[in-house]
Amino acid sequence: MKSWLKITIGITASLLLIIIIGGYVLYRMLNTSLAIYKGELEATGLKENVEVYFDSMAVPYIFAQNDEDAAFTLGFLHAQERMFSMDLIRRAGEGRLSEIFGEETIPFDKMFRTVGIYRTAKMIEEKMNPEVLNLLRAYSKGVNFYISEKKNKYSFEFDVLDYQPCEWKPVHSLIVIRMMAWELNLSWWTDLAFTELVQKLGEEKVREILPDYPENAPTIIPKGIKDFAQVTNTFIETDKSFRKFMGMNGTQVGSNSWVVNSNLSQSGKPIIANDPHLAFRVPGLWYATVIKSPGWNVAGASLPGAPGIVIGKNENLAWTLTNIMSDDTDFYYETIDTSGTKYLLNGEWNDLMIIEDTIQVKDSDEVPIFIKMTHRGPIISEIHPYIFVFNNEQRKYPMISMRWLGNEFSNEMEAFLGINKAQNWNEFKTAVHKFNIPGQNFIYADAYNNIGYLFGGALPLRERNTTTFAFDGSTSQFDWHGLIDRDELPILLNPTENYIASANNKTVVDFKYHITNLWG
Repeated sequence: MKSWLKITIGITASLLLIIIIGGYVLYRMLNTSLAIYKGELEATGLKENVEVYFDSMAVPYIFAQNDEDAAFTLGFLHAQERMFSMDLIRRAGEGRLSEIFGEETIPFDKMFRTVGIYRTAKMIEEKMNPEVLNLLRAYSKGVNFYISEKKNKYSFEFDVLDYQPCEWKPVHSLIVIRMMAWELNLSWWTDLAFTELVQKLGEEKVREILPDYPENAPTIIPKGIKDFAQVTNTFIETDKSFRKFMGMNGTQVGSNSWVVNSNLSQSGKPIIANDPHLAFRVPGLWYATVIKSPGWNVAGASLPGAPGIVIGKNENLAWTLTNIMSDDTDFYYETIDTSGTKYLLNGEWNDLMIIEDTIQVKDSDEVPIFIKMTHRGPIISEIHPYIFVFNNEQRKYPMISMRWLGNEFSNEMEAFLGINKAQNWNEFKTAVHKFNIPGQNFIYADAYNNIGYLFGGALPLRERNTTTFAFDGSTSQFDWHGLIDRDELPILLNPTENYIASANNKTVVDFKYHITNLWG
């Protein structure tokens, strides 16, 4: 009996000791990674002293004597609270998740290397306005100061996965912004899904069950003012799995925003409100902050990974966003020769661009991939190729290419920095017109009692005015013919109704170009 008692006491003591030691280690791990809210830091890379005050909700107020130092400080603050999520999203965009997670994430890496998020971000960086690039460099220095300052004391996720964040570069901020565009891009999914329906039911029946927008339904701008399935399901399922892996799953397709002028406001001033319905995640998507410097006097929601405010206000105006759900993606059936290296276009064989790449995989062999591209964009069916039948002809090399506006040059970073600093409607409009993707409804109010709406985003100029289904890629008939002129896009300033409301409903009636078939 005594021996059993001794054994029981020994086991209990051992377990208690393990719990105490484990608890202490966990405490140390978590405590050393906590964000800094008090004290002074000597940061190499700053030009002048910067002051940061935190309110009771830990929202930082940045006071800097120049814009570069403000960007540096925001980079540091983002990193000290969101380094892991920032690192995760840039790795996803680069197609490098498998270096950390192993074989599980190979399909995600294949998908994003094929789509070309990193290639596009690099191209944008090379063409970027020097002033904007300088701010991105300053922001990157702030992130890297955190990485060097906290060496081996990062948040517990890094310890669990046994790796450390690498250097942050301007291109990584551009990746974060492009990945946001990918998350909010819905049109590519509907093109693939509707095409599958057509193959199963026929176009006439699909048109019956997917009618046009009801004629009397509300719009943002009042009327009068301007075997495919097997291949594409893999692409759709890979993206769905990625969103679940990243915590992007859930209801996230709707947003609401409204603005009223002084005629409908008890205070005699405009009121603007916004409710972006994005997926719940931990940590949250946004990072609230206030920035004051010679070029910035702005407050609102910033996006960890990039400088500036996405939704917010400055001393003279405020703006909000809802998703247009623009149709900015088209898919094409490509006719490929037996070698799998050429595609047919207007009766002539053209060489596919082939990019050889390698995915490094933790605890496993590296995976070589070959990314094939037409003049329109990447062959997305190569992520997981099948043999399928099309037009009663068996194809050994099933190819479906994708043209996405997100693979074109645009500069959303410059657009938002311009919006942050705009002082009136005209300056705001100029900045918004630099914004291409993802298509957003910009709702506006200013201190002069103006309220307005701007279509923020680019629209492809197509020969056909509807693009719900995949096209025949053997002809250039369905290619894009540039972008619709900005001056032709919907706009509204000071409507007689004294208010503007946007809830993912149709933008405008009687618009001569195709915007989308998706509405809330």
